[in-house]
Amino acid sequence: MFDFIGLLPYLNNHQERVVANTKISNIEIDTCFADDIGKDFETGLCINGVWLIVEDYDTKEEAKAGHEKYVKLIQNKELKNVVDIYGAGSAEIIY
Repeated sequence: MFDFIGLLPYLNNHQERVVANTKISNIEIDTCFADDIGKDFETGLCINGVWLIVEDYDTKEEAKAGHEKYVKLIQNKELKNVVDIYGAGSAEIIY
């Protein structure tokens, strides 16, 4: 189950934690430090106003590479379906 209480300390300082943030059309790709669940860094996609965490990482370097991977997948319109790794839902990407 998602821990909303564990997330609270991270809501006010996103700018301090961000690794990379990219918007492509109506999709936002955000990679940041977030050790509230899982590993220390994670990439989330905002699709139709819904955030889904798609991958997590141990290091900032892995997080940067992961962010670029999702940027390229979306730029090339290769990503069709997204499933949240923590079970918070899924979404279809329509380009």
